[in-house]
Amino acid sequence: MGVSNDILSSLPESLLSAIVSFLPFKEAVRTSILSKDWVNVYKSTRKIEFNELFFVNVDQSPEIIDAQRRAFSDFVRKWIEKHREDVIDKFSLTILIPEFFCELIDQCFRFALRNGVKDLELDFTYQPYDIVSAVVVLPTYFYGCSGFESLKLYACEFVASQCVNFHSLKKVSLGYMGIKLHAIKALLTNCEKLESLSFLKCWNSEGDFILNEEYLGLKKLVINRCDFKFNIFRVKAPNLKVFNYHGLMIRFAVDIQSPVLDEVNLDFSLEYRCQGHGSYLYKFLKEFSSAKVMTVCSYLLQVHFLPFVFFLKFKFSF
Repeated sequence: MGVSNDILSSLPESLLSAIVSFLPFKEAVRTSILSKDWVNVYKSTRKIEFNELFFVNVDQSPEIIDAQRRAFSDFVRKWIEKHREDVIDKFSLTILIPEFFCELIDQCFRFALRNGVKDLELDFTYQPYDIVSAVVVLPTYFYGCSGFESLKLYACEFVASQCVNFHSLKKVSLGYMGIKLHAIKALLTNCEKLESLSFLKCWNSEGDFILNEEYLGLKKLVINRCDFKFNIFRVKAPNLKVFNYHGLMIRFAVDIQSPVLDEVNLDFSLEYRCQGHGSYLYKFLKEFSSAKVMTVCSYLLQVHFLPFVFFLKFKFSF
């Protein structure tokens, strides 16, 4: 029987590195068991994901969980020590209880920024129960990085007024944190290339959300399961094309000033009642009468309030 040729292993190391960089991080690491030629290839991936849940099973005993956390910490430290690439395209860090890993978190921050990361994801929520055990304050050197193109910050505390160096930033997703209006204004003003802004399970501690200045770059706005207690939510974004809302029925006035809306997605599936919501929903939908496509959940069918003619103005998708 002839010996089969391993075509992939014969490829140049630079090409193998490019291949593993297209794989999810967990799958990239698994390539190390393919053959001896692949043992170290995964270490050159440019998309790194350190996720505590890859190691920790929260249903185990405290003793086992402690051992799993130590294994996770050792893996991360050794990776940082032996990393061979000079550039990181994406760096993702997920830690359930950040107060257990303060030093490790700082090492990860410095490692990612030192290697010019473009896409940074930081998630410090306790994912198994979708709660926040502690909010991580971003270090001052974080704001000195000018190469960010995408930021996902969950359960983080950051100072938007210091984001003056984020000239390349195009996408921001904020989650599990209090939102202050002046911080959002500073973010939109300082990051002129910002195109996508998302909020996940955020809350506000101020009054109305009114952005009277025009933000020409903003093209996508997402509000997902947030606890916003506004009377008015007004955004001037002449080039906004996509608006997504997922949560309870909105009882505050919404004023999205954009004549070019292509897509509106509305999901009120969290709402537990519909009686008395007709007028709110009518005003809300009317605000998006210029949208080309509107996707709604079945909640809309439970509220009988709209003349049939109004529906003809939209292309609905359920």
